[in-house]
Amino acid sequence: MFGGFHPSAGHAKRVCKILRSEALRQARFYREALHLQIDRGPGSRSAKARKRQQHAALIEHALENKWRQELFVLRQHKRPSDTQSSGQVHTEDGVSVPDFVRQTIALGPKFAFERQNSPAELLSMVHDVSKRAPDG
Repeated sequence: MFGGFHPSAGHAKRVCKILRSEALRQARFYREALHLQIDRGPGSRSAKARKRQQHAALIEHALENKWRQELFVLRQHKRPSDTQSSGQVHTEDGVSVPDFVRQTIALGPKFAFERQNSPAELLSMVHDVSKRAPDG
């Protein structure tokens, strides 16, 4: 579907939504065409209504099965997540780091978190910057 390229997760979700929407649109079209054929045919009004209900249930079942088949194919093309260790973690001599921290750091900067400064530290930084700023 995407050639030799692997789409991003967001793009793949958008494509799935488009495919589902198109399948539902086609099902609505064929359902309406079938209802017109039933209404033009012979039989009483109640028999036609019963026949429409039977066909509607059959259409819903067939549509759901078709969507499951499409979803299965799309899920087969899903990229495996690549959260493998990117390398060695180097520490200063004498610094001991727990294994779970070392493994998390080895995954790279995406998995790091930024330390939150306290309000007092933020105020102190503002004072330091204002002292160094030239008077204008």
